[in-house]
Amino acid sequence: MNTTSPTTLSVSTITASSSPLSSGSSSSTSSQAPTSITSTTSSTTSSSPTATSGMGSYNCPSDNGTSYTPDLTNRYTFEILCGTDFYGKGINNKGNVVDIQNVLATSIEACIDQCAAQRYAGGNCSAVSYGSNITLALSRGGVQGNCFLKDQRSVVGQPDTSGQQEGAFLL
Repeated sequence: MNTTSPTTLSVSTITASSSPLSSGSSSSTSSQAPTSITSTTSSTTSSSPTATSGMGSYNCPSDNGTSYTPDLTNRYTFEILCGTDFYGKGINNKGNVVDIQNVLATSIEACIDQCAAQRYAGGNCSAVSYGSNITLALSRGGVQGNCFLKDQRSVVGQPDTSGQQEGAFLL
């Protein structure tokens, strides 16, 4: 999944006909596109923020303390907390919180949907941390998303004062 998305984004970035990044070299770019796609797989992370940038939705403080149950499964309910990230010591002394996967999401609800789908498929996602600033999230080296699926919530929700962070945990 991570390989497909960056490759697709690379194609739109490399193809000069629709990309404002390289306007005068469409003939040389089109002959290099297949080679570049293969060779830029590791560097697509740096070009991805340009192709997928901007802000997702952020509805705090009104989201704080609300519950959300994804339509997909209709069996898992999550509580949303504003200004919260989950990391460090896990709840009930289950070790440290582990990021299972990171994905792109445009809202806390879309992030929770990913967690519920992963759990429904037999995974162990029990919490998420979502940052609405997609550009900022993708600008960090090696990060492939702004929604972090987690195996558990932390003992204490870690405060985040950026004004862009929400967390949610399985009830």
